[in-house]
Amino acid sequence: MPPAKAQEAARQGPLRRVLDVVGKDRKGNTTIVLAVTAFGELVAAKNPPAKTGNWTIAIGQTSVGLWNSKGFRPFPLPAGYGGPPRQTAGGVERDGVVVWSETASTDLYFFDWRVYAYDSASRKTSLLGDSSAMAPKARLPLGPGNGEPVIGDGAAYWSTTYPTGDDREFGVRIMTRPLTGDGALKVAVTQAKFPASDGGDLFYVRSHDVAPGFPSGRYEIHRRTSAGADQVVAAGALGAEQEVSKLVVGGDRLAWVVSSPADEKSTLYLWTAATNEAVAFPLEHSAPWTMYLSLSPSLLAWSNGSASGDAGQYVYELGDQRLWRLGTVDGYSIVYGNGAAVAWSELTADNVSAFHSATWKPSN
Repeated sequence: MPPAKAQEAARQGPLRRVLDVVGKDRKGNTTIVLAVTAFGELVAAKNPPAKTGNWTIAIGQTSVGLWNSKGFRPFPLPAGYGGPPRQTAGGVERDGVVVWSETASTDLYFFDWRVYAYDSASRKTSLLGDSSAMAPKARLPLGPGNGEPVIGDGAAYWSTTYPTGDDREFGVRIMTRPLTGDGALKVAVTQAKFPASDGGDLFYVRSHDVAPGFPSGRYEIHRRTSAGADQVVAAGALGAEQEVSKLVVGGDRLAWVVSSPADEKSTLYLWTAATNEAVAFPLEHSAPWTMYLSLSPSLLAWSNGSASGDAGQYVYELGDQRLWRLGTVDGYSIVYGNGAAVAWSELTADNVSAFHSATWKPSN
């Protein structure tokens, strides 16, 4: 189903607006949206203006919280919070729990991280992991999906690079820890990328780029239970220079992207386990892992982020199989979905970011 056939959501009216947020205030603080809740509230990060000089960038400490009709409310800081200023790299919300990552790095090639979880029931924020404790002597390179945590059954998962101690120098693995911060930080699976979960089992991608010895022309998507059982649920071929660049799960469906950076064309697959059938969406962009992709039991949403090519913000209704376009934003195309809620970005006339959220009215 080509995105060119998408209907314009603003004209057809399937949206009930919830929030409209301008991404910059009078003090120069910027707001970045990390996720949308099922009610249309926004998980957001407020960042003070960065200071530049002498070929360096000095960032200020980010503040993560919830934006609703009453405004922005930051989450409480965990005990012992400190260190150099950090900015957010990604976040996710599920059932009142928010998990996000922060980094002190302003380097495009290296990525240190801390991962936090906030529980709205206990109103407590916990530190789940710190890369400096995991690899104290290593400067970790940026890896696929770094900074994008997901929430599984009582635990958070995120990918990271790590020192291998062999000729590769660094590999990629998925870390996990209970959302409460109890227990130890553990390796969930190694030689794997793009953890995905909808609150249950862990799904991930294995391919040659993260798993030496794995066939270079193939990828596998695995499902791993909390008991450690692991099975391949989907697989496919990869052409020259192709790679899997994204994976999400929602209910009994998986969605993933096979990227072709060389020709700036990619394919988004939506697979339903019950029927073992897949729908393919041709994408007119390179689909880097920095693109946006969300999947719930009712909606599939995607956009290209800051990549070149088609910058549309798309929503696909799973029930009626109708494709919609929320807007088009070159260089800043963001869209999130959660349940029946969506959030998307816009650039104002004076080039300031803005975000909108809405709940989705199913088509008649």
